[in-house]
Amino acid sequence: MLQNSPMDFEIVHRISSALDHLAGPWSQSIAEQIPFPHSDFLERPSAWMHICGLILANPISSNNNIGTVLTHAKDWRDAAFAGSPSFTADNVCLLKKLALPLWERGDYRTFTSLLTCRHAVKIMMHEEAITPDFVRILAALPVEFRNTKIMKLLLHEVEGILLKSLFENRTNADRIRLNNALGMSSDRGHFWGKVTEHFFGKVGHFPAGSAIADDRFEAVRTFHDLERTGQKYRNCLRNFRNYGMEALAGEIGFLVFKGTETAIISYKPLIGGRFVIDDILGPNNMPVSQEVFEEIRLVLSPYGFAFSETNPAALYQDMETHLSRLAHSTRADRAEQTALSAISKLGSLRRNTIAI
Repeated sequence: MLQNSPMDFEIVHRISSALDHLAGPWSQSIAEQIPFPHSDFLERPSAWMHICGLILANPISSNNNIGTVLTHAKDWRDAAFAGSPSFTADNVCLLKKLALPLWERGDYRTFTSLLTCRHAVKIMMHEEAITPDFVRILAALPVEFRNTKIMKLLLHEVEGILLKSLFENRTNADRIRLNNALGMSSDRGHFWGKVTEHFFGKVGHFPAGSAIADDRFEAVRTFHDLERTGQKYRNCLRNFRNYGMEALAGEIGFLVFKGTETAIISYKPLIGGRFVIDDILGPNNMPVSQEVFEEIRLVLSPYGFAFSETNPAALYQDMETHLSRLAHSTRADRAEQTALSAISKLGSLRRNTIAI
Protein backbone atom coordinates (compact mmCIF):
# COMPACT_ATOMS: atom_id res chain seq x y z
CA MET A 1 0.00 0.00 0.00
CA LEU A 2 1.40 3.37 -1.00
CA GLN A 3 1.95 5.92 1.72
CA ASN A 4 1.61 9.62 1.26
CA SER A 5 4.90 11.50 1.45
CA PRO A 6 5.55 15.21 1.76
CA MET A 7 6.10 16.90 -1.58
CA ASP A 8 7.50 20.29 -2.43
CA PHE A 9 5.40 22.33 -4.80
CA GLU A 10 6.83 25.18 -6.86
CA ILE A 11 4.37 27.99 -7.23
CA VAL A 12 4.31 29.15 -10.82
CA HIS A 13 2.80 32.59 -11.16
CA ARG A 14 0.62 33.28 -14.14
CA ILE A 15 2.34 35.49 -16.69
CA SER A 16 0.36 37.36 -19.31
CA SER A 17 1.65 37.62 -22.86
CA ALA A 18 1.97 41.39 -22.41
CA LEU A 19 4.19 40.94 -19.36
CA ASP A 20 6.23 38.29 -21.12
CA HIS A 21 6.76 40.65 -24.06
CA LEU A 22 7.71 43.73 -22.01
CA ALA A 23 9.51 42.26 -19.01
CA GLY A 24 11.65 39.79 -20.94
CA PRO A 25 14.07 37.95 -18.60
CA TRP A 26 12.38 39.41 -15.50
CA SER A 27 8.80 38.24 -16.22
CA GLN A 28 8.70 35.61 -13.50
CA SER A 29 10.26 37.87 -10.87
CA ILE A 30 7.79 40.67 -11.58
CA ALA A 31 4.84 38.27 -11.61
CA GLU A 32 5.81 37.18 -8.09
CA GLN A 33 5.39 40.75 -6.82
CA ILE A 34 2.63 42.02 -9.10
CA PRO A 35 -0.02 39.31 -9.59
CA PHE A 36 -1.94 38.71 -12.79
CA PRO A 37 -3.04 40.78 -14.71
CA HIS A 38 0.06 42.82 -13.64
CA SER A 39 -1.70 46.13 -14.23
CA ASP A 40 0.50 48.05 -11.77
CA PHE A 41 3.45 47.23 -14.05
CA LEU A 42 1.87 47.20 -17.51
CA GLU A 43 0.12 50.55 -17.11
CA ARG A 44 3.36 52.34 -16.21
CA PRO A 45 5.52 54.31 -18.69
CA SER A 46 8.62 52.54 -19.99
CA ALA A 47 10.88 54.48 -17.58
CA TRP A 48 9.06 52.85 -14.63
CA MET A 49 9.43 49.43 -16.25
CA HIS A 50 13.18 49.86 -16.62
CA ILE A 51 13.42 50.99 -13.00
CA CYS A 52 11.92 47.61 -12.06
CA GLY A 53 14.53 45.93 -14.26
CA LEU A 54 17.35 47.92 -12.67
CA ILE A 55 16.15 46.96 -9.19
CA LEU A 56 16.01 43.28 -10.14
CA ALA A 57 19.47 43.52 -11.72
CA ASN A 58 20.95 44.99 -8.55
CA PRO A 59 22.60 42.11 -6.63
CA ILE A 60 22.03 43.76 -3.21
CA SER A 61 18.37 44.51 -3.89
CA SER A 62 15.40 42.19 -3.43
CA ASN A 63 12.30 41.55 -5.49
CA ASN A 64 10.20 43.09 -2.72
CA ASN A 65 11.76 46.45 -3.50
CA ILE A 66 9.71 46.61 -6.70
CA GLY A 67 6.39 46.79 -4.88
CA THR A 68 7.78 49.25 -2.36
CA VAL A 69 9.07 51.61 -5.04
CA LEU A 70 5.93 51.41 -7.16
CA THR A 71 3.75 52.09 -4.12
CA HIS A 72 5.68 54.87 -2.41
CA ALA A 73 7.56 56.72 -5.16
CA LYS A 74 5.33 59.32 -6.75
CA ASP A 75 7.69 60.28 -9.56
CA TRP A 76 9.78 57.96 -11.71
CA ARG A 77 12.76 60.33 -11.39
CA ASP A 78 12.81 59.79 -7.63
CA ALA A 79 12.30 56.06 -8.11
CA ALA A 80 15.32 55.90 -10.44
CA PHE A 81 17.72 56.25 -7.53
CA ALA A 82 16.44 52.95 -6.16
CA GLY A 83 17.68 51.38 -9.38
CA SER A 84 21.13 52.96 -9.40
CA PRO A 85 22.96 55.65 -7.41
CA SER A 86 24.64 56.75 -10.67
CA PHE A 87 21.55 58.67 -11.74
CA THR A 88 21.62 62.43 -11.37
CA ALA A 89 19.21 65.20 -12.24
CA ASP A 90 21.14 65.63 -15.51
CA ASN A 91 21.18 62.03 -16.74
CA VAL A 92 18.04 60.44 -15.30
CA CYS A 93 16.09 61.44 -18.43
CA LEU A 94 17.99 58.68 -20.28
CA LEU A 95 15.64 56.16 -18.67
CA LYS A 96 12.94 57.28 -21.08
CA LYS A 97 15.19 56.35 -24.03
CA LEU A 98 15.88 52.75 -22.98
CA ALA A 99 14.32 50.35 -25.46
CA LEU A 100 11.92 47.62 -24.36
CA PRO A 101 11.75 44.76 -23.47
CA LEU A 102 13.66 44.85 -20.19
CA TRP A 103 17.36 44.06 -20.44
CA GLU A 104 19.64 41.39 -19.07
CA ARG A 105 21.45 42.05 -15.78
CA GLY A 106 24.84 42.65 -17.42
CA ASP A 107 23.44 45.20 -19.87
CA TYR A 108 21.88 47.24 -17.07
CA ARG A 109 25.20 47.25 -15.23
CA THR A 110 27.00 48.34 -18.37
CA PHE A 111 24.49 51.15 -18.88
CA THR A 112 24.81 52.48 -15.35
CA SER A 113 28.62 52.37 -15.56
CA LEU A 114 28.41 54.76 -18.53
CA LEU A 115 26.44 57.34 -16.54
CA THR A 116 29.68 58.60 -14.98
CA CYS A 117 31.24 59.33 -18.40
CA ARG A 118 30.23 62.71 -19.79
CA HIS A 119 31.13 61.64 -23.34
CA ALA A 120 28.91 58.56 -23.11
CA VAL A 121 26.03 60.53 -21.58
CA LYS A 122 26.27 63.14 -24.35
CA ILE A 123 26.10 60.43 -27.02
CA MET A 124 23.13 58.71 -25.38
CA MET A 125 21.31 62.03 -25.07
CA HIS A 126 21.27 62.28 -28.87
CA GLU A 127 19.78 58.80 -29.37
CA GLU A 128 16.06 58.31 -29.95
CA ALA A 129 16.26 54.83 -28.44
CA ILE A 130 19.07 53.19 -26.47
CA THR A 131 19.44 49.44 -26.96
CA PRO A 132 21.61 46.88 -25.16
CA ASP A 133 23.74 46.49 -28.32
CA PHE A 134 24.32 50.24 -28.45
CA VAL A 135 25.34 50.30 -24.79
CA ARG A 136 27.79 47.43 -25.22
CA ILE A 137 29.47 49.10 -28.21
CA LEU A 138 29.70 52.43 -26.38
CA ALA A 139 31.19 50.80 -23.28
CA ALA A 140 33.81 48.92 -25.32
CA LEU A 141 34.91 52.08 -27.14
CA PRO A 142 37.89 53.87 -25.52
CA VAL A 143 36.79 57.06 -23.77
CA GLU A 144 38.71 59.34 -26.13
CA PHE A 145 36.88 57.81 -29.12
CA ARG A 146 33.41 58.18 -27.67
CA ASN A 147 31.64 60.54 -30.02
CA THR A 148 28.39 60.30 -31.94
CA LYS A 149 29.93 60.08 -35.42
CA ILE A 150 32.20 57.17 -34.51
CA MET A 151 29.38 55.34 -32.72
CA LYS A 152 27.21 55.49 -35.83
CA LEU A 153 29.88 53.65 -37.83
CA LEU A 154 30.43 50.66 -35.51
CA LEU A 155 28.46 47.42 -35.80
CA HIS A 156 29.75 45.38 -32.86
CA GLU A 157 31.35 45.91 -29.47
CA VAL A 158 34.45 43.92 -30.48
CA GLU A 159 35.27 46.69 -32.94
CA GLY A 160 35.62 49.04 -29.97
CA ILE A 161 37.93 46.55 -28.28
CA LEU A 162 39.98 46.37 -31.48
CA LEU A 163 40.37 50.16 -31.57
CA LYS A 164 41.59 50.09 -27.99
CA SER A 165 44.11 47.35 -28.82
CA LEU A 166 45.37 49.11 -31.93
CA PHE A 167 46.08 52.43 -30.25
CA GLU A 168 46.59 51.65 -26.55
CA ASN A 169 50.34 52.38 -26.76
CA ARG A 170 49.91 55.76 -28.45
CA THR A 171 50.18 59.07 -26.63
CA ASN A 172 47.09 60.99 -25.59
CA ALA A 173 47.90 63.58 -28.24
CA ASP A 174 48.00 60.85 -30.92
CA ARG A 175 44.64 59.47 -29.80
CA ILE A 176 43.06 62.93 -29.78
CA ARG A 177 44.29 63.56 -33.33
CA LEU A 178 42.99 60.17 -34.40
CA ASN A 179 39.61 60.84 -32.77
CA ASN A 180 39.33 64.09 -34.70
CA ALA A 181 40.24 62.33 -37.95
CA LEU A 182 37.82 59.45 -37.39
CA GLY A 183 35.05 61.88 -36.53
CA MET A 184 35.28 63.21 -40.09
CA SER A 185 34.57 59.79 -41.62
CA SER A 186 31.65 59.64 -44.04
CA ASP A 187 31.09 55.86 -43.99
CA ARG A 188 32.59 52.62 -42.69
CA GLY A 189 34.99 52.33 -45.61
CA HIS A 190 36.32 55.81 -44.96
CA PHE A 191 36.46 55.15 -41.21
CA TRP A 192 38.45 51.91 -41.33
CA GLY A 193 40.67 53.39 -44.01
CA LYS A 194 41.64 56.17 -41.59
CA VAL A 195 42.18 53.61 -38.83
CA THR A 196 44.49 51.66 -41.13
CA GLU A 197 46.38 54.80 -42.17
CA HIS A 198 46.97 55.94 -38.60
CA PHE A 199 47.93 52.46 -37.40
CA PHE A 200 50.54 51.91 -40.10
CA GLY A 201 51.71 55.50 -39.96
CA LYS A 202 53.37 54.85 -36.58
CA VAL A 203 54.65 51.30 -36.85
CA GLY A 204 58.26 52.36 -37.03
CA HIS A 205 61.18 52.84 -39.37
CA PHE A 206 62.15 50.60 -42.22
CA PRO A 207 65.42 48.66 -41.87
CA ALA A 208 68.27 50.96 -42.87
CA GLY A 209 70.73 50.16 -45.62
CA SER A 210 74.26 51.48 -45.91
CA ALA A 211 74.59 55.24 -46.12
CA ILE A 212 75.27 56.53 -49.62
CA ALA A 213 77.87 59.25 -49.81
CA ASP A 214 75.97 61.25 -52.37
CA ASP A 215 73.58 64.04 -51.39
CA ARG A 216 71.43 63.38 -54.43
CA PHE A 217 70.16 60.13 -52.85
CA GLU A 218 67.59 60.22 -50.09
CA ALA A 219 66.37 57.03 -48.36
CA VAL A 220 62.67 56.43 -47.71
CA ARG A 221 62.53 55.37 -44.06
CA THR A 222 58.91 55.45 -42.85
CA PHE A 223 55.35 54.85 -43.98
CA HIS A 224 54.82 58.60 -43.90
CA ASP A 225 57.85 59.20 -46.15
CA LEU A 226 56.64 56.51 -48.52
CA GLU A 227 53.13 57.95 -48.78
CA ARG A 228 54.44 61.51 -49.12
CA THR A 229 56.84 60.45 -51.89
CA GLY A 230 54.09 58.66 -53.79
CA GLN A 231 51.76 61.64 -53.56
CA LYS A 232 54.44 64.15 -54.48
CA TYR A 233 55.58 62.31 -57.60
CA ARG A 234 52.19 60.72 -58.43
CA ASN A 235 53.49 57.20 -58.81
CA CYS A 236 52.62 53.73 -57.59
CA LEU A 237 54.12 54.37 -54.16
CA ARG A 238 50.76 55.86 -53.24
CA ASN A 239 49.81 52.27 -52.44
CA PHE A 240 52.14 52.81 -49.52
CA ARG A 241 50.80 50.16 -47.10
CA ASN A 242 51.60 47.18 -49.31
CA TYR A 243 55.06 48.49 -50.17
CA GLY A 244 55.62 49.57 -46.57
CA MET A 245 54.95 46.09 -45.23
CA GLU A 246 57.53 44.67 -47.65
CA ALA A 247 59.99 47.38 -46.58
CA LEU A 248 59.47 46.55 -42.88
CA ALA A 249 60.31 42.95 -43.67
CA GLY A 250 63.53 43.96 -45.41
CA GLU A 251 62.18 42.60 -48.70
CA ILE A 252 62.39 45.89 -50.55
CA GLY A 253 63.92 49.35 -50.11
CA PHE A 254 63.43 52.75 -51.68
CA LEU A 255 65.64 55.69 -52.60
CA VAL A 256 64.79 59.01 -54.17
CA PHE A 257 67.36 60.38 -56.59
CA LYS A 258 67.35 64.13 -57.20
CA GLY A 259 69.76 64.88 -60.00
CA THR A 260 69.17 66.24 -63.48
CA GLU A 261 66.02 64.14 -63.30
CA THR A 262 64.08 62.87 -60.32
CA ALA A 263 63.88 59.11 -59.95
CA ILE A 264 62.35 56.73 -57.42
CA ILE A 265 64.47 53.62 -57.01
CA SER A 266 63.27 50.34 -55.54
CA TYR A 267 65.75 47.61 -54.68
CA LYS A 268 65.69 44.12 -53.23
CA PRO A 269 68.37 42.49 -51.10
CA LEU A 270 70.40 39.51 -52.22
CA ILE A 271 72.38 36.94 -50.25
CA GLY A 272 75.84 38.22 -49.42
CA GLY A 273 74.88 41.79 -48.58
CA ARG A 274 74.21 42.84 -52.16
CA PHE A 275 71.04 44.20 -53.68
CA VAL A 276 69.33 44.18 -57.02
CA ILE A 277 67.73 47.31 -58.45
CA ASP A 278 64.13 46.35 -59.02
CA ASP A 279 62.87 49.49 -60.73
CA ILE A 280 63.83 53.07 -61.52
CA LEU A 281 60.94 55.37 -62.42
CA GLY A 282 60.40 59.08 -62.68
CA PRO A 283 57.29 61.08 -61.68
CA ASN A 284 53.97 59.67 -62.95
CA ASN A 285 55.72 56.28 -63.36
CA MET A 286 57.51 57.55 -66.46
CA PRO A 287 60.88 56.01 -67.38
CA VAL A 288 64.05 57.99 -66.78
CA SER A 289 66.57 58.68 -69.51
CA GLN A 290 69.25 56.14 -70.22
CA GLU A 291 71.87 58.67 -69.10
CA VAL A 292 70.28 59.08 -65.66
CA PHE A 293 69.75 55.32 -65.39
CA GLU A 294 73.45 54.70 -66.00
CA GLU A 295 74.44 57.48 -63.61
CA ILE A 296 72.37 55.92 -60.81
CA ARG A 297 73.78 52.47 -61.50
CA LEU A 298 77.33 53.86 -61.50
CA VAL A 299 76.90 55.48 -58.07
CA LEU A 300 75.07 52.59 -56.41
CA SER A 301 77.10 49.69 -57.77
CA PRO A 302 79.85 49.92 -55.08
CA TYR A 303 77.29 49.75 -52.22
CA GLY A 304 75.79 46.70 -50.48
CA PHE A 305 72.66 46.79 -48.24
CA ALA A 306 72.17 44.65 -45.13
CA PHE A 307 68.58 44.02 -43.89
CA SER A 308 67.00 42.68 -40.74
CA GLU A 309 65.94 39.03 -40.77
CA THR A 310 62.72 39.94 -39.00
CA ASN A 311 59.84 39.15 -41.31
CA PRO A 312 56.65 40.89 -40.17
CA ALA A 313 55.33 41.32 -43.70
CA ALA A 314 52.79 38.50 -43.53
CA LEU A 315 51.44 39.66 -40.17
CA TYR A 316 51.14 43.25 -41.34
CA GLN A 317 49.46 42.05 -44.52
CA ASP A 318 46.95 40.11 -42.44
CA MET A 319 46.25 43.16 -40.28
CA GLU A 320 45.71 45.34 -43.35
CA THR A 321 43.37 42.71 -44.80
CA HIS A 322 41.32 42.52 -41.61
CA LEU A 323 40.97 46.29 -41.34
CA SER A 324 39.91 46.38 -44.99
CA ARG A 325 37.26 43.73 -44.30
CA LEU A 326 35.92 45.78 -41.39
CA ALA A 327 35.63 48.74 -43.73
CA HIS A 328 33.24 46.73 -45.91
CA SER A 329 31.35 44.87 -43.16
CA THR A 330 27.59 45.38 -43.10
CA ARG A 331 26.66 42.77 -40.49
CA ALA A 332 27.42 42.89 -36.77
CA ASP A 333 28.32 39.18 -36.52
CA ARG A 334 30.82 39.43 -39.37
CA ALA A 335 32.32 42.58 -37.86
CA GLU A 336 32.66 40.77 -34.53
CA GLN A 337 34.50 37.80 -36.07
CA THR A 338 36.82 40.01 -38.11
CA ALA A 339 37.62 42.32 -35.19
CA LEU A 340 38.37 39.36 -32.88
CA SER A 341 40.71 37.89 -35.48
CA ALA A 342 42.44 41.27 -35.91
CA ILE A 343 42.99 41.51 -32.15
CA SER A 344 44.63 38.07 -32.24
CA LYS A 345 46.84 39.10 -35.17
CA LEU A 346 47.81 42.28 -33.33
CA GLY A 347 49.02 40.19 -30.39
CA SER A 348 51.22 38.12 -32.71
CA LEU A 349 52.52 41.27 -34.33
CA ARG A 350 53.63 42.72 -31.01
CA ARG A 351 55.22 39.47 -29.90
CA ASN A 352 57.21 38.98 -33.09
CA THR A 353 58.08 42.43 -34.41
CA ILE A 354 58.84 45.96 -33.30
CA ALA A 355 56.81 47.72 -30.63
CA ILE A 356 53.75 49.54 -32.00
